[in-house]
Amino acid sequence: MMWLSGVMSFKMYVAAHKASVFPEDIGYVPIQVGKALTDLDLGIQGDDTKDNISGKNHTFCEWTAIYWIMKNCTADFVGLSHYRRYFASKEKSVSFEGFDIAASDDFPELEGGIDLVVSEPFGFFNDLTKTQISVEEQYFGTAIGFDHHLAREALRRLQPSYLNAFDFVMRNCQIIPFNMMVGKQAVFKECCRWMFPLLFMLEEWIPWQTYNEYQRRAIGFLAERLHTVWIVENRSRYRIAHRPVIFCG
Repeated sequence: MMWLSGVMSFKMYVAAHKASVFPEDIGYVPIQVGKALTDLDLGIQGDDTKDNISGKNHTFCEWTAIYWIMKNCTADFVGLSHYRRYFASKEKSVSFEGFDIAASDDFPELEGGIDLVVSEPFGFFNDLTKTQISVEEQYFGTAIGFDHHLAREALRRLQPSYLNAFDFVMRNCQIIPFNMMVGKQAVFKECCRWMFPLLFMLEEWIPWQTYNEYQRRAIGFLAERLHTVWIVENRSRYRIAHRPVIFCG
């Protein structure tokens, strides 16, 4: 691949919040998320250096790592995976925890003109009836369902041209999950610059201080849905490909 030959640079960051093992591949770079919130030092790159929002990790989830990448990484191709979730291999793999995951030079799509690789769509189902339900129905079925209205209102104020895409996504049954992506730096950062003003507005509106530890991840949950909205709206501008995601443990 061109980045291994030194022509272009590639960094796939791996978000982790606890001691973990990571792929033995030069293109994978572990990053400790929420480092500003703990005394734990994993001995890897933290999301609390330089320009960062590490202290928001309890609500923003892996988007604190994405923010750090947006602000501080200059690689030509950048991405984010998780310490337990990786893109599946296509042509070249790395053995990791008993699974074959994509090697860092296993993204031929990016050399072939694809702008961004994201996870495969994930569908929501009613556990009792085993029938599909909409993204909107799934979120309203949670204790923090009202936050969905706040996400739409934030979009109406800041990115009104995306409202049709938002309504389309919410009335259908699939999202692009896990906040994972890898692609051209310019495209990655454009998505981020679109996303973060929305997340900062939601942080002001959502009463996350009253939520339990799981519910406080609401902004990260909504970011998955907004990320899907951005992808749907920008398919005509950028070439976006999907990859399965492997759960490692």
